[in-house]
Amino acid sequence: MKKQSVVLMIFMVCFLAILTGCSQKEEQETGSTNNGKGRYLEESLKFPEEITESNGIAKQENGSYLCFDIANGLYESIDKGKTWIQKKAAWREAITSDFEIAGVAISTAGEFAVTYYPKSKGDDSNLPLYKYIAADGSMVDLSMEPEKEYYMPEFTFSDDGRLFCCGSGGKIYEVDKKTGSFTKILQGDNAIDYMRVAGNSIVAVYRDRKSLIYDLKLNQKAEADMVLDRFLQDTTKVEAGYRSYANAVLIIPGIEENSIYLACKGGLFYHILGGSVMEQVIDGNLSTFGNPSDFLLSMMAEEGGTFLVLYNKEDASKELIRYAYDETVPAVPDTELKLYSLEDNQTVRQAISQYQKDNPDVYLSYTLGMDGAVNLSKEEALKTLNTEILAGNGPDILIMDDIFLNTYADKGVLLDLSSLLKEIEADSELFNNITEACRIKDKVYAIPAKFMVPVIAGESRYVDGITGLPELAATVKEIRAQKTAGNILGIYTEKELLKLLAIGCAPSWLKEDGTLDQGSLKEFLSYAKQIYETEKQGITPTMEKDHQENDYYLEASTNALHLLAGELVVDCGYMKGIDMGYSALTSLFHTMDKKGTIKSLKLQSHNVFLPRTIAAVNSKTANPDKAKEFIKVLLSEQLQTIDLGDGFPVNKTSFEKQLTDYMATGEDTDHKGTLGMDGWNGDTIILEIEKLSGQEADNLRSLINNLSTPDIADSIIIDSITELGPAALNGEKSIEEVATEIINKLEVRLKE
Repeated sequence: MKKQSVVLMIFMVCFLAILTGCSQKEEQETGSTNNGKGRYLEESLKFPEEITESNGIAKQENGSYLCFDIANGLYESIDKGKTWIQKKAAWREAITSDFEIAGVAISTAGEFAVTYYPKSKGDDSNLPLYKYIAADGSMVDLSMEPEKEYYMPEFTFSDDGRLFCCGSGGKIYEVDKKTGSFTKILQGDNAIDYMRVAGNSIVAVYRDRKSLIYDLKLNQKAEADMVLDRFLQDTTKVEAGYRSYANAVLIIPGIEENSIYLACKGGLFYHILGGSVMEQVIDGNLSTFGNPSDFLLSMMAEEGGTFLVLYNKEDASKELIRYAYDETVPAVPDTELKLYSLEDNQTVRQAISQYQKDNPDVYLSYTLGMDGAVNLSKEEALKTLNTEILAGNGPDILIMDDIFLNTYADKGVLLDLSSLLKEIEADSELFNNITEACRIKDKVYAIPAKFMVPVIAGESRYVDGITGLPELAATVKEIRAQKTAGNILGIYTEKELLKLLAIGCAPSWLKEDGTLDQGSLKEFLSYAKQIYETEKQGITPTMEKDHQENDYYLEASTNALHLLAGELVVDCGYMKGIDMGYSALTSLFHTMDKKGTIKSLKLQSHNVFLPRTIAAVNSKTANPDKAKEFIKVLLSEQLQTIDLGDGFPVNKTSFEKQLTDYMATGEDTDHKGTLGMDGWNGDTIILEIEKLSGQEADNLRSLINNLSTPDIADSIIIDSITELGPAALNGEKSIEEVATEIINKLEVRLKE
């Protein structure tokens, strides 16, 4: 991947600017923003394309930078990361003759701590091996006896050359580089995901996103840093274990004693350990830090207050970016675009990152209606949004997921995007059956960037005959006659069944004015009651006791594992994409060696799809052209080709690229990955994800091209049905009573 040197202006949120000869304290006292001036600039540096498996880069005492790639060896830069050359490392050749290197840590003095395995790994009891490589190339075997570690520990060097590592269960060791022995200095509370030495402190991050700080001067565990813990919980929890060869956080020493710089998706932050604030240095929304498809590998500080960050990209390539402070540029971009969605959206964040690079003079602020901080319900969040819109303070761009589109369109809140859609379609081929189905009275008030597909899958003898809700009820009854114990659809509660069936029924309930059709709703509740009573017959009290309610059962790929384990018979759920979605279902039938069917879930509604990342523009926005440019980025081939697991791309070219990546070609029939879980009986269930055949790819194309019915039901409608509907299913109330209650509740809300 060719990289050009691109300079991106990044909004400097706080007053922290590290300039040559000027400490942080002095800057705060003198005012580093210089009357609204000053922010960090981002520059992408050329990095060797062949480096795909690296733990990061390390600055050396002589001013050079080192980077080790597992496949290709050692690289060095003597010009601040602008160019890199391979450097011979005799120790690597000695190790790789019989072993495979798994990880390398590098000190500032050119030392290495290496983790490696025999090339023939043998049985599962095989343990990793370790070596310390001195700057002169001499090697010392490192031995963890008598404490064996069954997974690769993380080594890290301090600036003064001490070597530490974290092991399983929260253990922290110091390594004697002369003897190779390990001394346990601390037993943490649970597993450690990340650890670095910052000055006189070891700073570690537990898997549950709390910090552990060990004072190297006092040789004891420091008091809990509540501010850091709260920040980690709020900012990095969702990223835990998201990618191999990446970190949810990066930590390096700060400029003051007991201080750190911490990088995460939220940006770059400065914190004094034990202090009361996390100061934001760079806003993740306005930089590569916040890009969902770029993952943090390593970071280091350079002279003059600049930072060098190495990212792992979605395609396994690397990008090296320098962040330098420039006091001459405006601290805040001249134009602000406000963007709103009820919940966080990774595709939106990806588009924000790209939009900011293309439009450095615009600050795109992203607000979540339900960000967790205020703990608002959906209904409360929407009331707040409506109040802001009426007051003329509404967002410029709205993501309409789980918001009833028709209501906002009818009230004139949304801009007609028909001309924008035509403009986009002139340059890009979209699934027009998806975009056209979202028209309202011949106008386009919103354009979905992604979509999910409700499907039904299982053995053909069961699934082929299911063409509606009555047929599903009859099939469940037929299967129960053969299978007296266990699940059929994989649900346990009334609420779960109502949510599951709604994905194939909800569009049939809605009238054009947003109210519910009572006849359709009563039919839904009637058949749901029949199915629930039949499903309940096979569920034992023990199964109910062990069950934990969640929404995983709404994902067809998750249900595939349960179907493979014999824990359900018919798989209904959303298909969110090709990767671990459609490919999981096709692989399922290969593994079962049975004739299977995957088709659109046709219950009360047919050929249903769920639009996602539905972008709309406020009709009162002062910047309609800039808002439309954001939607263009959202639908661009470049952005849509990235699979973030939140739906199929509406861009056809991007879809075909994703599909081609999953198709078997010639002798290339390797597996694409693995899904696994623990079954009810304790057995581990493994599903190898296989590449698609040409016929399977055509079947998916046909399924998607036939989609025609958008499910745009307000999430509050679904919430009302799952709240009140259980009384109809368990017999507490009649179907007539419950249907009336649901409609009355929603009519009150509609009037509001």
